[in-house]
Amino acid sequence: MCTFRRDKINLKRTISITDKNKYVFKSILIISIFLILMSILNSGWTSPYGLSIGQWYARSGLLWKDKFFEAYVPLLTSIIISTGFYRDYESNIYEIMTYYNKGKYNISVFIRWALYTVLMLITTFIAIIIQYIACLESPISILILVARFFPPVLFMSSLSLAITVIFKNPLLASIVTTIYVILDVFSTGRLFKIFTLMGNSFVLSTPSAFYINRFTLVMFSIIFAYVTSKKSIEV
Repeated sequence: MCTFRRDKINLKRTISITDKNKYVFKSILIISIFLILMSILNSGWTSPYGLSIGQWYARSGLLWKDKFFEAYVPLLTSIIISTGFYRDYESNIYEIMTYYNKGKYNISVFIRWALYTVLMLITTFIAIIIQYIACLESPISILILVARFFPPVLFMSSLSLAITVIFKNPLLASIVTTIYVILDVFSTGRLFKIFTLMGNSFVLSTPSAFYINRFTLVMFSIIFAYVTSKKSIEV
């Protein structure tokens, strides 16, 4: 085995081993088509007062309801992540991948997670632009949408990765993240408070509280990804 050891990670080769039938990419493609079609159907969205997103935000009314992008898209992303790492632990491929890794961090795990997550973020970005096109009057409006809808995707994606790798159980990750989203939606943010995915939660009654929440989600996403990359060098 030492003969095939490499200092650099070959991403294409790694994915060909862990997802040889390209199920993850096919799933992302299907989800992308679904999200874009849903956004096209809802592309006439306007605020209740006919305001642009920037005007809505200026009046402290940023927190309109959108469970689809704040809860369900992040959940789909978390399932994509657990699916992407399923074969690692179903057939113990992770032991071989860990052996091939050199250094203090498992670069293979991080790069694969980042690739799947970025693809979902790109899809999310396209979908939200299509859906909210009627209310976009400036780049600021786009930044507001990104600040609202990207952090939940990052958080659920990194949480799924952490559970999958630390417990070596992708199914557990899917179950936990699904329960998390269900409880968060039905409690309207009251249960998880600062960790809520729901931007319209009563807990986030002001733009400042909203951005503290989103910043917290992003910071913990980074922590989860960092800890997982370091923890996954252990067999």
